[in-house]
Amino acid sequence: MKKQTKITSIIIATTALLAIGLFITIGMQKNTKVIYASPCTTAQETLDGSVRTQDLRTRVDRLHSYVFIHQQLDLFVQRLERNKQPNAAKLREHTTELESALTTFRNNYEEYDLARDQVVQVPDCANKTTEFQQKLQEARNKRQIVSDDVVALDKLLDSVIKPQLGDLYGKLLASGTSEVPSE
Repeated sequence: MKKQTKITSIIIATTALLAIGLFITIGMQKNTKVIYASPCTTAQETLDGSVRTQDLRTRVDRLHSYVFIHQQLDLFVQRLERNKQPNAAKLREHTTELESALTTFRNNYEEYDLARDQVVQVPDCANKTTEFQQKLQEARNKRQIVSDDVVALDKLLDSVIKPQLGDLYGKLLASGTSEVPSE
C-alpha cells in the first residue's frame, strides 16, 4: 500500500508540475499578447488624452486668431471701399481668399478630428492591427492637410496681405490726403 501511495504521489506531483508548466506557458503567451497590444492601446490613450487636449487648445486659439484677423481686415477693407481708397479692390480679393482659406482650415480640422477619433475607437486594436494602422495613417494624412492649411494661411497673411497693407500705408502717407474725406 505504501508503494502504491508513493507511485500515486509521484504521478500527482508530475501531473501538477506539467499543469503548472502549462499554466505558466499560457500565462506567458497572454502576457506576450498584452505586450504586443500595449503600443496600440497606449497610442489610443495618448490620442484620446493629451493629443486631443493639445489639438483642441491649438484649434481654438488658431481659429480665434485667424477669425479675428479676418474680421478686422474686412472692416478695414469696407472702410477703404467706402472712401474709395487705392488698392481697396485688391485687398478685398485677398480678404475673400483669406475667408475661403479659413473655411478650408475649419473643415479640414473637423475631418482630422473625426479621423483621430476613429483611431481611438478601433476595438481590440491588438487583434485588428490592419484596421488600426489604416485609421492611424488616415489620421496622420488629415493632420498633415491641416498643417498645410496653416502654412497656406500664414503665407497668405505674411507674403500677400501684410505687404499689401504696407504699400497702402506708404501710399496714404506719401499723399497726405485721401481722395475722399474719411468717414
